[in-house]
Amino acid sequence: ANNGLSSPKKDAGFQTVNGEHDNSVANGVAQRYWNFVIELCVDPEPAVRLKALHLAEVVLRQGLVHPMSCFPPLIALQADPLLTSKKLAMRLLRQQHGKYPDFFDHQLGAGLGLLFEFCKRLQAAARRAARKGGQRVDAQVASAEVVNDGFTNIYKLVNGTRSTRFKFLSALLRRYEGKTAGSDVTYLCFLANAIAALPFTMTDEVLFVIFHLNRIISLRASTLQDS
Repeated sequence: ANNGLSSPKKDAGFQTVNGEHDNSVANGVAQRYWNFVIELCVDPEPAVRLKALHLAEVVLRQGLVHPMSCFPPLIALQADPLLTSKKLAMRLLRQQHGKYPDFFDHQLGAGLGLLFEFCKRLQAAARRAARKGGQRVDAQVASAEVVNDGFTNIYKLVNGTRSTRFKFLSALLRRYEGKTAGSDVTYLCFLANAIAALPFTMTDEVLFVIFHLNRIISLRASTLQDS
């Protein structure tokens, strides 16, 4: 008699059937639905993105997906008005940045773009709630203070060396160059406000921004004037 208790062998079999000890099953499921998870991480509904973020934490801890794909939503969530989600995203971002700094640099541009889209989603959801007579609409929107604080947190994350600081500033300023520079003036204004609010600690950082902006203006002002 086993006094109503299942044997360890049966328990192990049950866990394997449910995928707990079968890495191949867990890996396949995680990769199949990972795009949906990271999309839900920037959902306008606070409860949804918090649950998705907790799930993403487990998936990343288990190493079930390629870590590069996690950086854009984690960067975007630095503008989350929900402090719980923002802190958790920052903790995960710090961990992943420590392990894969090159992936962070590669995905920074995509992350900044998603951050802007995330703010737009929150504003659209707040407007819909206002039309329906919803309450506490302001709490659902990423205010300028929240966004600036998010950019500050990202900047502090890469503030370890001079080269990493300049890489971050270059990624911000790069949006003003190329054929797509004038495609979204709202986004460029958004970035300009964020750059102006950064907590610069060294004179060379300010001079770096001024130098590159002056170069961009010098190269493109005549074309803009002609048009």
